[in-house]
Amino acid sequence: MTVLGLGGSLSAADLGSELEVVRDPARLPGASQVVLSYSDAVERIQDSVVTVLTEAAAEEVREDEASKSKLPRFDLGEEMEESLPKNRGNGSGIIISKSGYILTNHHVVADAAKITVRLRTSEDELAAVVVGGDPIFDLALLKVEAQDLAPATLADSSNVRVGDVVLALGSPFGLEQTLTMGVVSATGRSTVGLIRNGLEDFIQTDAAINPGNSGGPLLDGLGRVVGVNTARYMGENIGFAIPINLALKVAEDLVQYGIVVRGYLGIRYAELAASELKKAGVPTGRMGIVITDIMAASPADKAGFQPGDVILEVNGRKIRSGTHLRLVLASKAPQAEVSINGLREGQEISWKVLLGIPPEVEKYQAQTQPSGLEVFPGLRVMMLTDALRIKLKLTDVREKRVLIAQSYPAGAAQKQLQEGDQLLAINGQSVSTIDQVQKIFSDPEATRFMLKVVSQDKTTYQLITRS
Repeated sequence: MTVLGLGGSLSAADLGSELEVVRDPARLPGASQVVLSYSDAVERIQDSVVTVLTEAAAEEVREDEASKSKLPRFDLGEEMEESLPKNRGNGSGIIISKSGYILTNHHVVADAAKITVRLRTSEDELAAVVVGGDPIFDLALLKVEAQDLAPATLADSSNVRVGDVVLALGSPFGLEQTLTMGVVSATGRSTVGLIRNGLEDFIQTDAAINPGNSGGPLLDGLGRVVGVNTARYMGENIGFAIPINLALKVAEDLVQYGIVVRGYLGIRYAELAASELKKAGVPTGRMGIVITDIMAASPADKAGFQPGDVILEVNGRKIRSGTHLRLVLASKAPQAEVSINGLREGQEISWKVLLGIPPEVEKYQAQTQPSGLEVFPGLRVMMLTDALRIKLKLTDVREKRVLIAQSYPAGAAQKQLQEGDQLLAINGQSVSTIDQVQKIFSDPEATRFMLKVVSQDKTTYQLITRS
């Protein structure tokens, strides 16, 4: 399957196996019933919940974890500080595929130098690769190599209702497989302010979500995942989870594209006071946003939007704010058609819009398709970028590195340098820039070059000779 937006012949296989998940979209039974135990539901999910362990680089040990939290209102708690080494943290994760994909929160693994995962059925820790992270929604996707993993069953979070019984499962304070229970207190919470510069569409619950629960599942009464636990608010009995429908869309994008691809409309907008909205013809009590500018050749331009138009609804959902509009569009994929209702000079108007591919995808394409520089006949190198790290599934890489840009046969045994191998040193000299590599190979007196490389997480040596 060709991956749209990444150019050329890059396919989903280049980014890893496609994401195959287990889904059960059926609604919960409507009739009230007495439930004396949720043991069966919990047993179905337990093997799908993992503990995510992280280590920070020694020079990045945090003196005050709470003050530097990615979620400023996330209460880490003094107990957390005392129970973990200063350079080690923990969270939770959800196995969503037999092939080893695990959902967690971005803030759990952000800036970690090393990430491992522990299954319920084993004391061993599995090395985890960050497939990709999305700070906008505070989600990350990990990958581990293991056999016979048990994927969780994912529900349809659009069916979640206030009053539904929910269970939170994870590793709060390092206490693995801890279960708490509550109900859904609200849905669609989007102005909480937990994710800095991000988009929020939380399920609110009074089920206890404590430090270490982040990234674990919020379950319905049947043991199906309805959300990814993210944070607790400063206060009692207020916790938030990201709906699983949104989390799954992010995961699928990270597997297919390497980044999260959000539907692109191509407008700038302003939020007006109620009095100004009334002047624009917006009915009393309704909200909306006013278009101030339109990007040339964008989907909005092609659909006929004009500055001054007021957007009231997208696919029947009333737009409350500019942030809410961004959230609605972000949940749609490029090439999706949406219906938008609004006003033009006080008169009702509607548009059918085919969303586009956002500019960041083009930027990502440029980052992941470099030609590299030929420093020796047939040997091309390039600098590591965040986009390439995600594409090539490179782990434990934080500093600048020079990468092999294409496979190159080396040595008498016809071993190969593989695309993505990290070049550490040549003839005993450490290299961290292409200029350094080029300088060594340009020495006319040198005929033998011993390359120290990291290939598939193993350090090896390859000899290249000049004929």
